[in-house]
Amino acid sequence: MKEPGDSISYRLRFTEPGDYKITLQYAADTSHEKREGILEMKPHGGAQQDFRFQVLLTGKYDSHKPLLFIDQTIAVVRVIVPGEWALRVRPDAAGKELFRLRQVMVEPLQ
Repeated sequence: MKEPGDSISYRLRFTEPGDYKITLQYAADTSHEKREGILEMKPHGGAQQDFRFQVLLTGKYDSHKPLLFIDQTIAVVRVIVPGEWALRVRPDAAGKELFRLRQVMVEPLQ
């Protein structure tokens, strides 16, 4: 993901109302550090919410060592009515690769 038009998208299904923490797990070296991204969350038939974030350094890339990943919580969303949501991650501006995304974690808050 290098351009604002580049993105990765997921469809989420929330079965219970409540607050949910959205966390991105990624690796980022010095070429990714301080890049800015946007996490977009949109409930089916509802208004989109944008959450801006800055990429954090996880370590330098070395082809002989495993990548170091970080868990960065980006947002807490409130689900009032259970149903489908769209989640999209994209760069805020053109530049080098945003990061190396490993997974998106969605966890209910207690």
